[in-house]
Amino acid sequence: MPITVQTSVSSSATKWETERKVFQNPRGFKYRYALLYKNGTGFDLIVRKSVDGITWEDNDTLVLKDFVSDIFDGASLWVWEDNVNSQLVVYVVYSDQSGNIWFKKCTIADTSSAMAFGSEISVYSASSSNKAFNPVILKDASGYIWVIFEYASIGKKVTYYETHCKISGNEGSSWSAEQTIHGYEQDSVDEFATAYPFRSGATRQVFCVVVHMSIIGVVRRTGFDLTWDGTTFQVWSQKAITVIDQAIEHLTSLVIDANNKAIVIFPSGVGQYLRCYSTTISTSWTQEQDVSYYGLYGAFSNFALSVDLSVSPNRLHVFYKIHHSTANRWAYIRYKTSSSTTISWSTETAVGDDTAALYYFSSCQMDCQGRMQLIYTVSNTVRFYEYAPSPPSVAQPIGDGLTWIT
Repeated sequence: MPITVQTSVSSSATKWETERKVFQNPRGFKYRYALLYKNGTGFDLIVRKSVDGITWEDNDTLVLKDFVSDIFDGASLWVWEDNVNSQLVVYVVYSDQSGNIWFKKCTIADTSSAMAFGSEISVYSASSSNKAFNPVILKDASGYIWVIFEYASIGKKVTYYETHCKISGNEGSSWSAEQTIHGYEQDSVDEFATAYPFRSGATRQVFCVVVHMSIIGVVRRTGFDLTWDGTTFQVWSQKAITVIDQAIEHLTSLVIDANNKAIVIFPSGVGQYLRCYSTTISTSWTQEQDVSYYGLYGAFSNFALSVDLSVSPNRLHVFYKIHHSTANRWAYIRYKTSSSTTISWSTETAVGDDTAALYYFSSCQMDCQGRMQLIYTVSNTVRFYEYAPSPPSVAQPIGDGLTWIT
């Protein structure tokens, strides 16, 4: 059963579902790391670590960012193996209460479990009428770092929402001119995006999924010039899905397998369906597939998707929460898996039940030797779950002297 990670955190501690916040280091000591927002004695974005997923180091509260108020609009990380320097690089991006976006490059040497933080670098600077939120970060196969975020243009009568992007070719030291991925939406509903890079053989290419109201748009970025002269980094080719009925904006998850096949899942039909599409660089989207369906009395409200690259064919793993109104229960956690080559979802497995509302599922970007991690928020606590290689396995808390529950 999932158990408490840490108490006295914000109810927004792990938001949003479009962002990655947990991983296991595939190198060195292979520690687990979790990124979360805490508002106990202050308002901090922190990192915690564990050697085995059982004991989390209580005295290793690493503060990435101090916030001046209890306003937090998302943080995301991406890991990259640096074989030349024998270390793991962790790129972190986060937005603050003023609508600015910040970046830090962190490193974990193969001979240590400590995460060394680099300096804070500005990615986007807000003004009174222009702000940025909900950032995601990734590094593509050619080594370029991408930050994709919601941009809000605040007018006297209406706020316009867009999805914007910036890229760095020098490890985050400086950032390109801002580019628009998806244009103006004239209403008060936020616009969320998530993205994933193509793998080797498809350099400088990423998929970006944009969700706004009842439409999900998928765009593929290719062929930009490396001079960053402000004129050539423009073209996004769109492969849009517009069949979603009443999509929930921040509930979309995307992965790409070793063969550059993109898989996206999302809720549909007022949340009653959890659905899946897939495509490659050169092919059209497949017909939609139902991952799961809970009829008139069920609704999907949180989920997380990861890909296991340690097996062939690669495996997709999805955890999701359902609300079943007739049972008066807010949180059933369920799990399914599928091959990424021929997508056919397994029988549903119960991972754990919880009477409290669960929010903001975040899973690792990919496996570590078949093991994958999940964190989420329950009221004012954060919970951690590790599954490998055939979930479910035992969930475990982070810190606060808690021990295994069997």
